Amino acid sequence: MDKLYIWKINGLELDLDMEDADTAERYSSAVRILAEADEIRNKDIDYSSAIRQYCAIFRKFYDFLFGGGTSEKIFDGIKDNRRKYDAVYESLLDFIRTQRLESDNRLSRMVQRYAPKKAKK
Repeated sequence: MDKLYIWKINGLELDLDMEDADTAERYSSAVRILAEADEIRNKDIDYSSAIRQYCAIFRKFYDFLFGGGTSEKIFDGIKDNRRKYDAVYESLLDFIRTQRLESDNRLSRMVQRYAPKKAKK
């Protein structure tokens, strides 16, 4: 499969094709899980517990998106650390953004290539 559809993170290679409707739907559902991270900020709990819950939400997100056990592999050797979990998520978002840009560019190139040429006057 084209490298554009393989997210490489912490030694793993995970298939993610955001141009596939089923994948896009699964991603949209997974993003709803992340809404729980905002709720943690409103809880009256100690900071270390908030960090652990925050990281647990992201593990749930990746397991939902890629399948059970994936988060364990992604975060192997990484303790609950908000900054490190955010860096992994940022990597995913950048990967998806790159896919989106390439998709848009591919469409633009097709339109330019096959659009009718204007007649010279």
